[in-house]
Amino acid sequence: MYGGGLGKYAALAEYLRNQGDKQEVSLSFKQIEDILGFELPTSARKHRCWWANDESHVQAVEGWMGAGWVVKSVSLKNEEASFTLNPGIKLLLGERRKPSAKFVKARNFESFARKVMSKHFGVKLAPRKLPGWPKLFDMASSDGTIVGEAIFMAETGKAKAPPGKLSYITEKVWMLEKTSAETKFIVFGGDATPAKEWLRKYGKFVDKVQFYVIADNGELLRLK
Repeated sequence: MYGGGLGKYAALAEYLRNQGDKQEVSLSFKQIEDILGFELPTSARKHRCWWANDESHVQAVEGWMGAGWVVKSVSLKNEEASFTLNPGIKLLLGERRKPSAKFVKARNFESFARKVMSKHFGVKLAPRKLPGWPKLFDMASSDGTIVGEAIFMAETGKAKAPPGKLSYITEKVWMLEKTSAETKFIVFGGDATPAKEWLRKYGKFVDKVQFYVIADNGELLRLK
């Protein structure tokens, strides 16, 4: 069922879940950041697709869809998003439905990746903020020497990745490069095409961020 109350965006789900009889809620990006306790990624301010009601987007399934709401409209110019209660989900009424396979993979990938990468590096990794960073990184060691992000890319059936996905990867790389961690990495699940395409285009400009892909069976492959 949607809305398990876990994950980085769960606070937004909880906020929407507590809106009483309201059918629609408009929030500025700053208000959403205050609710979450960290800054939205750059892609949220640049790409409308970040706000898509898509089961492959962790921010959607952990956030608004996790409370039975959907994004009705977004103004990137005004930095405002409008959410509306979705009768088709009806989570506030306690209705349960079996999540799709795509949702399950996207929703569970971060915790799955955290276990795989903890084993790979031989140290427990957990969601953590690093000193001086408002962002909650997907996984980091307790001493901050290892930090990584998990990205699940849904299959699109296209030979080339959409520009929004490449921009999203660029944003993650940029943030990781700015940290003082000794080991920095991104681990991908689902469709590895965007990761491979990004490396073909921009890999030569990056030497401090490692790229990994995890297969459904847990096999780990390093791309860079």
